[in-house]
Amino acid sequence: MKYFITFSEITKASCIDMAKMKNFRSYIEKSRMVAGLLLTLSDPSIIETVEYIDPELFIVELEHNNISYSDLTNMVVRSKEVPIIARVRGNDKIHIKKVLDTGVDGIIIPGIEDYEDALSAVRYSTFPPIGIRGIGPGRASGYGRNMVEYIENKPLVIIQIETRGALSDIDKISTIKNLDGIFIGPVDLSNSLGIAFSWEEIQFVNAVKKILNYAHKSNLITGIYSPFDTKSLREIEKLDVNFLMYGMDREALLKGYGESIDLLKNIRFGNP
Repeated sequence: MKYFITFSEITKASCIDMAKMKNFRSYIEKSRMVAGLLLTLSDPSIIETVEYIDPELFIVELEHNNISYSDLTNMVVRSKEVPIIARVRGNDKIHIKKVLDTGVDGIIIPGIEDYEDALSAVRYSTFPPIGIRGIGPGRASGYGRNMVEYIENKPLVIIQIETRGALSDIDKISTIKNLDGIFIGPVDLSNSLGIAFSWEEIQFVNAVKKILNYAHKSNLITGIYSPFDTKSLREIEKLDVNFLMYGMDREALLKGYGESIDLLKNIRFGNP
C-alpha cells in the first residue's frame, strides 16, 4: 500500500500538542516507511529549512551528540505541526523524564540489554500507577493546564533493539504493557552478533525478521534505521515497518554538497 498524504496535511490546524500527539499516534500506526529525518544539529533554522520539503517526522539524536534540553525544547517549539521523536541518551530515569517534559511526541530508548532493562525503560517513561515518571507542570502538559489529557494520550515509548541480550528476550520485551513500539538499530545489532551489517548476511536478516515478527504479534509500532541508500531501502521495503530513521542532516549535507561539487568539477575540467 502506498501513502501519498503527509502527517502535516492531516493536522495543519493542530496547534495544541495534545491533539498533535494523538493524531501522530494514529497516523504512524497505519503508515508504512514514514521518513523520520535524523537531526543532529540543534539550530532551529535546520528544522525551518527542512520544513520546505514537507517532512513527515523529525527524530532528534541525543544519544550520540550534546544537544541540550533547552536546544531540544526550541526544536520542539519550532517543529510546529511536524512530530518530533527524540532518541534519548540511554535508559536513565532522570534523563528520560527531562526529555519527555520538553513535549516531544515520543522517545526511542537505546542500549537495552534484556527484558528487565526494557521493563525499567517503560516504567521510567510512564506515570503512576503504571510507571514511576514524575509529574510536573511543564510544557508537555501545557504547563499543567492539560495534564489529564496528556496522561491519556501520552507520548510514544519505543524500545531500541540492538544487543544480543535484547534480541534473545524479544519475545518477552514485545509483550510489555504500555510499550508502544520497537526500533531496530541494525548497525549495533549486527556488531553485537559479531556479523557484518549487510542485507546479504542471512543471520542479520533473520534477526531483523525475528524482531519484527514478535513486534507485529503484539501490534507494536516498528521502525529501523536506513542510510540514504537505494539498496537498503529496497530491502526494507520487503519488510513491514511503520517508520524509518532515515539518514541524518550531516549525511544530507555531505551528499548534497558532494554531488554538487562533483558536478562543478566535471564542468570545470571538461568531463562529460
